[in-house]
Amino acid sequence: MKLKFVIIVSVIVIAILLYLFTMKCYKKLPEVTSYRIVSNTGKSIPAKLYLRTKKDNKEQVINELILSFNDSIVSSELNISGEDAVYKYLVIVPDYKLIGLVEQMGSLEEKEGYICQSNDAANKFTPINNNYAFFTNPPIKDASFTPNRIAFNTYGVLKQFGDSVIIELK
Repeated sequence: MKLKFVIIVSVIVIAILLYLFTMKCYKKLPEVTSYRIVSNTGKSIPAKLYLRTKKDNKEQVINELILSFNDSIVSSELNISGEDAVYKYLVIVPDYKLIGLVEQMGSLEEKEGYICQSNDAANKFTPINNNYAFFTNPPIKDASFTPNRIAFNTYGVLKQFGDSVIIELK
């Protein structure tokens, strides 16, 4: 009787630990539904926007937007590799007028209504707007940032939607 109880408790504890390990979510980044994502032609771009709030070295709050493209764009046969490739996630930092690629994309996972960030490695990104140090032909050469609107030129497979991506308040 006692042995059965120990075995049952052990199995339950192991199951709970496995569940916690596989469902680890260091940060939950909420979806931002107050924006619409369209092209300059008005075509809806299949993507979602999420919010990440961080603090810099001076303890100032920095809001970052994570633009998550639908898998249909990322896995499209038209999505070529190289500098024009469209990746799943873009980081947009409006206060600093930066757009970049997440360095540890595997640390982000889209769930229903949020992105699960599994560690701090996904906080790092490589700017891609006008970054001639990293790219011979940067994918984003033209970007504008206002409090209600962010726009940047399309590149790669995004060109099928128009000349620019526009993220604006609804």
